[in-house]
Amino acid sequence: MQLELQTVHWVFAIIVAIIAIVGAIWRVLKYTEKKYSEGYSKGKEDGQSTAQNARFLVKGDEIIVGEEVMKRGNQLLQKAKSQIKIITVTGAAWMLGKTKEIIEEKAKRGVQIQLVLNDPDSRVIDYISIMESEFTVEPRPRERVFGDSIRTNVSKIIEIYREIIGPENIRLYEKPFFWKGSIVDGEKALFTIFDIPRHDTPLRYTDNRLVVEHFEKFYFDEIWQNARSITQKLGDKAKEHETMKETPKSFLKECVKCARDIPIASETCPFCNSKQR
Repeated sequence: MQLELQTVHWVFAIIVAIIAIVGAIWRVLKYTEKKYSEGYSKGKEDGQSTAQNARFLVKGDEIIVGEEVMKRGNQLLQKAKSQIKIITVTGAAWMLGKTKEIIEEKAKRGVQIQLVLNDPDSRVIDYISIMESEFTVEPRPRERVFGDSIRTNVSKIIEIYREIIGPENIRLYEKPFFWKGSIVDGEKALFTIFDIPRHDTPLRYTDNRLVVEHFEKFYFDEIWQNARSITQKLGDKAKEHETMKETPKSFLKECVKCARDIPIASETCPFCNSKQR
């Protein structure tokens, strides 16, 4: 009986100790959460108050961080009356859900929407992937809806948005972007600037007309003019496909990357641009 009583006391003591430890851990976590929240708020406040003195910011820039990113992005698009211009690498991190609904509504109301993405069939995607793995603090695949592949995500966004804004309003660029963001009605912009691919500065908002005009005229419009329309790209691919069909099998080989038939003398694949061995 005494042994049983001692056992009960020991069990009770262990339970009390476990509860005390759990309670202590909970208090530490709550304290850490509180300090993080306070630090985040103070950091944001300090960042905004010293924005004019920061070397990479322009007078009037507002830094957008955390949960505000999606919220402010959608608010900006909702204000569009005549035009939306977007440059993004894949778009898969934010151009779905509520954002997609807003763009669909704007397109139906006659707002002109232009979208530039990186060309999923170009070598720039391989380059971005290398730079991303080397320099991005938090891996981008965490943001992607359609798996880890940049190519797959870009292709899916093209597939979705060609039905929403029309293929003539989507263009593909074969070089890295140094600026990405949204410009609305030539008056407001939400943007980030890359020092190297996939290592970008904090998201910024501006309604400074001079700054917006600068980005629109000397960056977006220049990129748009030098990017390929997806209608042209699809037409080129169709021609290439017909050429491949008419070529005897003995004059073809399999691409080392996409496994499609290509001319045996090809040094690069006409479909995915990868080098052949």
